[in-house]
Amino acid sequence: MRLHKSVQEIELMQIASNISADAHTRAMQKVHPEMMEYALEAELNYIFGQNGCVPAYNSIVGGGKNGCILHYVENNQPLKDGDLVLIDAAAEYECYASDITRTFPVNGHWLGMDVHDVGAYKDENGQWRNYEQGMVVTVEPGLYIAPDDETVDAKWRGIGIRIEDDVVATEQGPLVLTKNVVKSIEDIEALMAKSV
Repeated sequence: MRLHKSVQEIELMQIASNISADAHTRAMQKVHPEMMEYALEAELNYIFGQNGCVPAYNSIVGGGKNGCILHYVENNQPLKDGDLVLIDAAAEYECYASDITRTFPVNGHWLGMDVHDVGAYKDENGQWRNYEQGMVVTVEPGLYIAPDDETVDAKWRGIGIRIEDDVVATEQGPLVLTKNVVKSIEDIEALMAKSV
């Protein structure tokens, strides 16, 4: 894959991102306590399949402490009331991938080409590259607190949170391809309340 994407490639990535956003929205609406992680993954895959897509990579659906495992793909545990669930899943559309991660509460209430594209991060002089028009990157800050981390209050142990979006550099500034998946507490709670 190339570092810079054409207008047509970005359009395909936007379609993949929109389908992925729909899948994440469905997951937020369908999740409930005691649902198995793989059943929530199936909700994502349903939307992918209905839109002629396949998963872009092995989906991560980690409830509770499983959200702390960076590449958790077993997806075989029950989702518990009061836990957060971390979903890192996206669609591949016509060989172009999206990459989205969201973390949200299982019960609807808060507690308080290839996915990894090829491209040099430094130029021929060893200097860090500046973003250029047509470059697409993922922005994915995360917070992971191990279940046995005694440096934090017990109520925060075993929590993994990551929010990830796909962003393309344009002449007008950054364009978030995956903006259609809600991520604020208020928006997630409102969306999940509609599904009850």
